[in-house]
Order: sequence, then C-alpha cells, then structure tokens
Amino acid sequence: MVGKPGAERRTASQVFRVSVGGLDVAADAIDRSEETRVSERYATIAELCAAQVAVFTSAIPEAEKNVRLEGKKAKPPTCNEVPAPATFTATKEFTSLHAVERFDGWARAQQLVVRTPSGFVLSPFAWKWDDPLDPGCPSIVRNETVEEARVENGHLIIRFGGTRMAMDPAWKSGSHDDGMRVGLVAGAMWCKDENRAMTCKDYSPAFNIPLGEKVQPNRDWAKRVPWSALPWKETVQFHIAPDGTLRKQG
Repeated sequence: MVGKPGAERRTASQVFRVSVGGLDVAADAIDRSEETRVSERYATIAELCAAQVAVFTSAIPEAEKNVRLEGKKAKPPTCNEVPAPATFTATKEFTSLHAVERFDGWARAQQLVVRTPSGFVLSPFAWKWDDPLDPGCPSIVRNETVEEARVENGHLIIRFGGTRMAMDPAWKSGSHDDGMRVGLVAGAMWCKDENRAMTCKDYSPAFNIPLGEKVQPNRDWAKRVPWSALPWKETVQFHIAPDGTLRKQG
C-alpha cells in the first residue's frame, strides 16, 4: 500500500475504477536525430554533381583501406539527375524538387535535391541504397520510398518509407543482406532554409514509433507486391509547428 486511505473506501468485493486517457492530445514526437545543416549552393544540378564526383574521387584512396571491402577496387564515381520522387507545389522558400543518383565507387543511392531562391541544395535525405558495406541487420531501416513532399510553416516536409528486414531461415552468417524486407515503415524529414543554410531534422522509424506501416502479404518477400500497391496501416498524422517541432495529431 502506498500513502494513506482517502475518504472514499471500498470493500474487498468491489471492483476498482480505472481511467484511461491522456492530458496532451497533440504530444511532441520523440526525436532522437541530430540536426543537419547544409550551406553549399549550386547554380545547376550539373555543377552540384561535378562537386560530388570530385569529393568521391578524392576519398577513394583512403576508403580502399577498409578491410570490409575485401580488397575490392572502386569504380569511377558518377552523379546524374533522375526523375523527382514526388509531386510538389512550389513556394517562395522551395521552388522545385529534384533528385540525383550518385555512385561513390562502391555504393549507389538516390538523393533529394531542393531548389531554393539561392540555388540548388543537396539535402541529407537519400534512399534506394545499394551498399556493399550494409551489414544486413534487421534493426536497420533502409529508406526506399518518398511518399509525400509538402511545405508547411516554412518547412519542407518529406514523408518517406523505409524497409525493415526479417531474417530468412536460410540466411547464412557473413553473407550480404540475405534477409526478407517484409515491412515498410514511415518516417519524416523536415527542412528550413534561412540565410543560405538549410537545416534538416528527421523522425527516423529506426529509433521512434513509425508514422505508418505496410507489410507484404503473408510476410512473403519472394512474392513481394510493389509498396505503392499496398495500403498504409495505422498511419499517424502529424504537422510541423512554426518552431520546427514535429507534433502528432490525434
């Protein structure tokens, strides 16, 4: 027993009354991700890609010392524009949305590019990774889709989906990514551009409760259905407050 009995007492045969609810119906989401600031601006996407290739090329000699690459030599780095991942309505802060596919010599991924009044910016958000150093861990969420792009309270909001992997019974220790990616979980990234510096934060489903989930029928990855053809389950609605805080709704 904790404390002292109050004025209202019940007999041993009476049932306890239990209330379930919450005081804050729009609680702040827990954000365990750090902010990322990007200040580089480019006049064109071609100029942005040229800068990426230069960075990748200069990093190859040191990267080739990584023992996990098993002596594999890098191929020539590349960077090219690809179709934008989502429809987008332009605003004065963010005038258009683009994407590039870049290859650093080993790993390939697509990365979001945002056009602002001061130029093209390579955002921190990347998806569709093909990385030989991927450890194949089920706890990792690999970004796969861009579900939505919108601007709210001066912030560019990207709602994305990442695959969560379940181990295949035939998985062999030491092999590369032999699991079944049977679940797609939703997360979000949001960015604000001020004084030629874009600051981005993300709500990662790897560390937080997902903002939605899709599952392959019968969890059968071998007969996988395109994620776009599957419905979202238990979708969490959210908004970004003017101060940059992600707040859940409902």
